[in-house]
Amino acid sequence: MDNEKKSDAINVAAYYIAQKGYSYEELCWKLAVKELIPEKALEVFTEDASEDALKFFHTWISQCIDVGGANLPKTISTLLGSKLGKIYKSMGVDTIEQALVKSYEVLKGKTEIIKKDEKTIEVKTEYLREFCPIGGHYAPKKAQLIQKSICTPFTIGFLSEIDTRFKFEGEINECILTSNKRICFYTLHLEEKENNK
Repeated sequence: MDNEKKSDAINVAAYYIAQKGYSYEELCWKLAVKELIPEKALEVFTEDASEDALKFFHTWISQCIDVGGANLPKTISTLLGSKLGKIYKSMGVDTIEQALVKSYEVLKGKTEIIKKDEKTIEVKTEYLREFCPIGGHYAPKKAQLIQKSICTPFTIGFLSEIDTRFKFEGEINECILTSNKRICFYTLHLEEKENNK
């Protein structure tokens, strides 16, 4: 996409934002769930509307972090993960494995789940190219911030709704932002909550 078309696409999105009159909190929330950019408007300007929308989303998330600090997207991500978990559960998705596979399918990822033991699950997702739907292209300097502010809290919020018996912790093994490959690979550690023991 050339600069003129990119500018036009951003102008369409900016007009849409102005008409809606969102508060700062609403704006961050809308961006986090990717409802902000009307796909049809972007399709006018590019054949790859989804990546452009995601790039726009990445820029706005960076702005949210700049203005509100790392805790703002972290809080929003946890809440959004929880909300998605409730939606999945209402649709009959009630296992961790099923929920993870379905959630990454939406992002065009193919996921392999390896249950190492009762308390450890490895999650490996391969995308079509070296582009993370959350963090974008190779960017090692911002990887840790994206992981801690968006990826990990979203996943933990999501899984905490799917299976309420456990507390979850995540450990990133491989990230597209640092490896410049197509793999997102992390380990989940499950700890049974006291009231379930």
